[in-house]
Amino acid sequence: MLDWSMEQREHPVAIKLPGGKLISDGKTVTKDFGKLNKYEVTQEGSKVAVIGLGARGMGVYMRHLSRFPDQVRLIAVADIDPERVRLAREQYGIEEAMCFPSGEALLAGPKLADCVLICSQDADHVRQAVQATKKGYDILLEKPISPSLKECLELLRVSKQY
Repeated sequence: MLDWSMEQREHPVAIKLPGGKLISDGKTVTKDFGKLNKYEVTQEGSKVAVIGLGARGMGVYMRHLSRFPDQVRLIAVADIDPERVRLAREQYGIEEAMCFPSGEALLAGPKLADCVLICSQDADHVRQAVQATKKGYDILLEKPISPSLKECLELLRVSKQY
């Protein structure tokens, strides 16, 4: 799983990538990470796909990740709003073939990235996270996981299986 630490500024300051490597903008990071020096630990070339291009997906996560082009490559996006997909493609240089009309469409084909950020509507979270888990993605799943305990337990079961 991809882990994020957030400051009150509402944007990530440290990102834990697959394999446990961290990238940071040098700010103090709370929770488990302690204080990091700028670019203290990095993983080069992690490929990231983003599902849901709203305030969190494009407005926070993509904006922040784009600050680290040597460590993270934004390679695929999906949203049900074609205008948001167009904006992400233009603003972040995503290839048109890597732009999808839904999270399900992005996840239907072969694995495209190392990790996927699921920032879609709450009702879609578990369905998309189950698909992504079965494909072998590391996942950042925006909260809430689901309002349904049954769905949360299903995601837990699938994550243990894969």
